Amino acid sequence: MPDHGWGELILTGSEPRSGTWWTDSGTARQRRELKHRPRGVTRPVPIHPDLVALFSQHLKKYQPGPDGRVFTGPRGGIFNDRAYLKIFHQARAAAFTPSESASLLARRP
Repeated sequence: MPDHGWGELILTGSEPRSGTWWTDSGTARQRRELKHRPRGVTRPVPIHPDLVALFSQHLKKYQPGPDGRVFTGPRGGIFNDRAYLKIFHQARAAAFTPSESASLLARRP
């Protein structure tokens, strides 16, 4: 990751939260290939210079987790969904007017 200028992320897979009923392993998440791509195929994604600067600052302060994740929960691993949603709703309340915040606008991340 450069300190400035355009950067690139290489996406290698997805691990959406789908619930225990919908995974082969019985866990809430299951690692899979990228949508509409064969197993093992990656996807390069360009990163705007402003985001490169934020990533660079973050990586200088925090090391990636043992599995290579840039953002991890307090004890490593994936963020707890409830903690993430709490922060999302706080940001939503700060960004929108009270009437916008009460509407369906951006109710889900």
